[in-house]
Amino acid sequence: MYSYQCGLQSSENRANVQTKGSGFDQYVDFNIRLSKNSSQPSNQGYVKLLQGMMSMADFIGKFSEGYKCCYVCEIEEFETLPQGAKSGIYENTLLFGYTSTRTDLVSFLCFVVLSGKGSLKYEGVDYELGAGDCVFIDCRKAYSHSTSDDLWSLQWCHFYAPSLPAVYEKYKERGGRPVFHPADIEPFTTLLTDIYDLALSSDYIRDVRINEKLGTLLTLLMEQSWHPESMTVSRKRLELAAVKEYLDEHYTEKIALDDLSEHFFINKFYLSKIFRETYGTTVNNYLISKRITRAKQLLRFTDMTVDEIGAAVGMADANYFSRMFRKVEGISPREYRKPIIIETRRFEDFRGWMSVSAEGFHVLQINQGFSKKAGTLRGLHFQEGEYVQTKLVSCLHGSIFNVAVDLRPGENYGHAYGEILSFENQKQMYIPRGFAHGYLTLEDDTLMQWCVDNDFCAAAAKAVRYDSEFNW
Repeated sequence: MYSYQCGLQSSENRANVQTKGSGFDQYVDFNIRLSKNSSQPSNQGYVKLLQGMMSMADFIGKFSEGYKCCYVCEIEEFETLPQGAKSGIYENTLLFGYTSTRTDLVSFLCFVVLSGKGSLKYEGVDYELGAGDCVFIDCRKAYSHSTSDDLWSLQWCHFYAPSLPAVYEKYKERGGRPVFHPADIEPFTTLLTDIYDLALSSDYIRDVRINEKLGTLLTLLMEQSWHPESMTVSRKRLELAAVKEYLDEHYTEKIALDDLSEHFFINKFYLSKIFRETYGTTVNNYLISKRITRAKQLLRFTDMTVDEIGAAVGMADANYFSRMFRKVEGISPREYRKPIIIETRRFEDFRGWMSVSAEGFHVLQINQGFSKKAGTLRGLHFQEGEYVQTKLVSCLHGSIFNVAVDLRPGENYGHAYGEILSFENQKQMYIPRGFAHGYLTLEDDTLMQWCVDNDFCAAAAKAVRYDSEFNW
């Protein structure tokens, strides 16, 4: 266990020591270890002082020749801190003035000034800092901070998560600044102290607790940094996001541009312009696309009629729905409901190949059927009522002539659709609900498979006689 971890800054490279490793894995050896990057004339690193090896006074004296100590942190071994709090959560006790310059750190930094004064340079702007100031910056960008002659004391926390870049963008959209002065600094110091205490604890779920505290810290930063006057282009993005969210939630309703303009207090011509600039389409075309996408889902996976589906997605006029559907998909809604043949994508290498289906749906059950002899007829079978099924049929070995017969009321009732499915061609037939399904084996030892979106129910299972009067 290390009793101290000390930040150091080198003003000159005069120490008569031996270095090993590179970067933050580079160490200076003389009874203690100092991480050091000698390529930089002024650098900040970390010393790990083993408990009992020397006193702090001896330690400070050892570095007076070529190094000056920046701060001292009484913490546990640095590497054992959770990844979510990467780089540390410490309260600084300064011994000498210093300047720290960093760039390309994959972390975000939040610190508060408890006492004293200093400065921060970030994104080309100089900030003067004093007691009660709070800093929140993206350390992937270059920054530099230094204490004045009135040595400051800080509480700080470096942390990172994959979602943090997006969170920081939202922070800026709300007018959040790199430096701000909250009305009450105590909630920040309390949270940072809690995180610090958790990092030192032996709690077996301390990582979870630290992440919880970091979430609270981010929420507090969002709340306390609100500066509407700083919102320019960001305001436009926020307004558009709200408009898009409204369209996503209310697309089944009748929505006109005038309605949106009145609801969000935005000039309709300005709204139309910025919506197109941002999303690459008009408000009306976005609505149509949203409605047609939902209609396709209902056509594939429900027993609703075409007219019912049109009304459900906000297109009660059947002719308008059919016209818009054909414009987007190139076929009518009724044609879209027919069985389709899927040409799977095949990926080959020296080991063989694999195929990937382009059609996807919620698979509840996977069934297989094996036939010993060519000429074996199976079907036509289907399930009715609440147990109707969507099917995705493929042939795993041998070949079949696969047939789907439309049993839905309407002009296509009794129409049949057939296709050869084989191990060689890797074709699949997608069969919507409301169809009877059957197949004829074309080879001995044929194995076929069908995926369905509903359970098998013997009471709901029905069959069609081979000699039924259908329009084959």
